Amino acid sequence: MLSFMNVFKDNSKIFIIFLFFYLLLLNLFQLYEQHWSSMLDQDIKMMYNSLFISSGIEQEYRDHPAYTTFLFLGGIFKFLSIFFNNFTIQEIIKSENIDQNLQTLFIIGRILNSIYVFLVALILFNILKELNIKKNICIFIIFLLLIFQDTYELLFLIRSEILSILMILLFFYFLIKFIKEKKIKYTFISGFFLCLAMLAKIQVIFLFFTFLLCLPYLINYLKASKNKLIYGKNYYLLNFSFLSLFLLGYIFFQIMLGISFLEELNDPRFYLTNNIDLFFLLIFVIFYSFLIKFLSKKKLVNSSEIIILISSILVGFVLCVLFILFLDLINLIPFNKLNFMRLTNPLEYMTGFTRKLQTNSNIIISLFHYLVAFGGWLEIPFNLQKKIPLIFYLDPRIFFRTLQVFFFIILIYFSVKKIKDKKIDYLSIILLAGIFFQYLSFNMRETHGYNMYLFPLYAIVAAIIFNKLKKKILVIFYLCISVIFISENLVLSSIHKNAFAREPRIYDLCKNENIEIIRWKNSENYKKNYNDYAFIKLVNNPKVWLYKWTKKFVPSYKEKSEFLQSYCNQIKNEKGLRSHSYKLKQE
Repeated sequence: MLSFMNVFKDNSKIFIIFLFFYLLLLNLFQLYEQHWSSMLDQDIKMMYNSLFISSGIEQEYRDHPAYTTFLFLGGIFKFLSIFFNNFTIQEIIKSENIDQNLQTLFIIGRILNSIYVFLVALILFNILKELNIKKNICIFIIFLLLIFQDTYELLFLIRSEILSILMILLFFYFLIKFIKEKKIKYTFISGFFLCLAMLAKIQVIFLFFTFLLCLPYLINYLKASKNKLIYGKNYYLLNFSFLSLFLLGYIFFQIMLGISFLEELNDPRFYLTNNIDLFFLLIFVIFYSFLIKFLSKKKLVNSSEIIILISSILVGFVLCVLFILFLDLINLIPFNKLNFMRLTNPLEYMTGFTRKLQTNSNIIISLFHYLVAFGGWLEIPFNLQKKIPLIFYLDPRIFFRTLQVFFFIILIYFSVKKIKDKKIDYLSIILLAGIFFQYLSFNMRETHGYNMYLFPLYAIVAAIIFNKLKKKILVIFYLCISVIFISENLVLSSIHKNAFAREPRIYDLCKNENIEIIRWKNSENYKKNYNDYAFIKLVNNPKVWLYKWTKKFVPSYKEKSEFLQSYCNQIKNEKGLRSHSYKLKQE
């Protein structure tokens, strides 16, 4: 009883409990009238490929590569398949109630998604605590997450962004634990989560490099240099050797990859003269080596400790890869080996949907294209054919993201002038550089939910500076950042309205299947009205979309699909109150 009462004496614990139920119940409320076909963009891809995992089949979709997403969701499906039917791809295809079975998978995926969002908040809260941030500031930072636009964009979809952020935050959390306690096991765990983060969504690599750059300043900020890592000379040499071999192995892999693509596929993307990932990594390694050497001479960091730390992280990374391969070897969780290409060439695969960056022929042209894209001069029709009003000739999302960056520039400038704590100054400036780099990278391809990658950096910068401010000044900054976030939500309120107004696409799925009566039809002008205020449009032709991403369901868009015909016949003959449950309109 006393322990129960103690929970309510701790405001932070009350807030965390509230946060969990708020996210879960809000998600369920929005989910109540949502059909699995309402937003086919990523939802069906995640469900379908997770079914593959539960069925012992390798994933088909590899763009992200989203393996971690399929691993977790598919793992749940696989576990449930032990006790229940219709949790494998084979059972779904042969099911006599396809729609309800897909709806069940959809609900599980969405509930799991709300848990991911909650865990992001929880881990971020614990990171701030480990950074010695006052509890009231920790609570406020997590409150900011609740008024951040992209939180709700990702809450109401099944995607990989939020899981990749969760994994990279776990990486950072255990990195901090190592810095403070000097237990080498934390670095292995950290590297393990880094691997899972990249296998969820390779865009997370920008956060990784930001955290790596701020590492020496983080050590200095935590005053951890006094707590020396105990190691022998042989141990240091072992780690240095492993780090060197890892780098050489990567270079060798990229050279052989280029040769292979040159000889067999005639694909210019991975030629040695055009390998953007290899080029950027070598530049980063050279820069980072000089940085560590410089800071070591200034006695701000122990270079040997940094080498041991990074080497140990890479060991954890390799152990994660070996573990995944082991699961594949024993036929428990299949792994598509082409995912390695995403791990080793993240920048190249991130440009897969940015057409102007796919025609590179040498490193000079590649760099030029990247600089053009980073600078925002690459033509990206982000707001094309949308009725969302521009703000100062800018798309509102770009405007508010720019406004957020300016806020943090002002905050850091104020810190440098008033707080005058070099440890905070250096750390916050490095984190700002990470914010700015990601800001520029979004110009390459603006898409749904990507702003969420900025929030962890926002949170850490704000927390370490707020922690040193007087109450009166703190309140002013509280109000400023809150107004910015709330204003973005108000200006983009149509996005939230759309999330609650989604209708099923059953009519579009079944209208060409020669089903005599198509009962369920969307509202008049639904697609047009939705797309006018959407940043992610409805799929124009659901059947073609299923053909493209779910070939076991729809092997050909020109021929009749037995699965789709069976599904449509079941829907046609269905009885009950589905029109109430999922906003279905009878023709």
